[in-house]
Amino acid sequence: MQKKQEKRIDVSLPSSKSAEKLLLDDKQQVITLTSAGSFYFQGLPIGRSSLREKLKSLSEENPYIRIRLDADKQSSIRNVAEILDLLQFLNLKNVGIRTYEERS
Repeated sequence: MQKKQEKRIDVSLPSSKSAEKLLLDDKQQVITLTSAGSFYFQGLPIGRSSLREKLKSLSEENPYIRIRLDADKQSSIRNVAEILDLLQFLNLKNVGIRTYEERS
């Protein structure tokens, strides 16, 4: 079985002293938010309404599916909150925010 290749979107992740390395999960769904406010789902550009529909469908299929949010550190907190609110509204609670480990 071949691993799914992750598409790279140019985002500068925030740092975290408590960041943990997690194993790649082929079933995890990735939402990316760029500093310009663009949304991506699984590496492909997506509009807000399409993202809402996609997440609604996912929540109906599997409410425990793993969701990872890759938000650029320069992205608007409003956009980050919008995504987190949507995930909570759809009862998708297995959500992580990707950061990178700050090195001393």
